[in-house]
Formats: sequence, C-alpha cells, structure tokens
Amino acid sequence: MAMPEDTDPVAARIGGNIRRYRLALGLSQNAVAKRAPGISGGDQVAKYERGEARPRPAAFYGLATALEIEPEDLLDPPQIADARARAVEAARRAARRPPRS
Repeated sequence: MAMPEDTDPVAARIGGNIRRYRLALGLSQNAVAKRAPGISGGDQVAKYERGEARPRPAAFYGLATALEIEPEDLLDPPQIADARARAVEAARRAARRPPRS
C-alpha cells in the first residue's frame, strides 16, 4: 500500500511497529494506552498506528514500556519488526500452553 505524499515516513514506520507488537501481545489499543505512561487513550494509539502523528519522547518511551520492548525497536525496518513480533507472539502462545507430562 502506497503512503500518501504528506505521510511522515518515520511516523508510518513507528506506527506500523506499534501495531505489530500490539497485535503480537494480543492487546487492544485501549489496553496499550492504559499500560503506557503519557498516552491519553486508544484513539491516540490509533493515530500513531496510522502514522497520523509521531509520538513525543515521553509517549514513545511509554509505548515501548507498554509493548514490552526497547524503545529503539519501534524504529526497526518492517522485516525486523515482523520477525521480532512473531517471536513475541510465539512466546506468548507457548506460555499459555499447559506443560506436557
């Protein structure tokens, strides 16, 4: 999908990564907002995910905390973020499985 001409590519990358990690953790936008210092609500998370806004430093660090990642992970290229998000999702699923006897 092509980005509109006025889309900030950094905001789009950060937003895509927020969405990847949020979905990998099985969280709603509202749940992320509740876990993230400096985020007012799910609507704000949605704006970030769509690349409509770039998080300020406090929100950026709050999002990383809420998503259980390092802040720099939000800047990763999509291929790296996809791989990390798949690993997070696999670990989450493994943690929910009952142990084999």
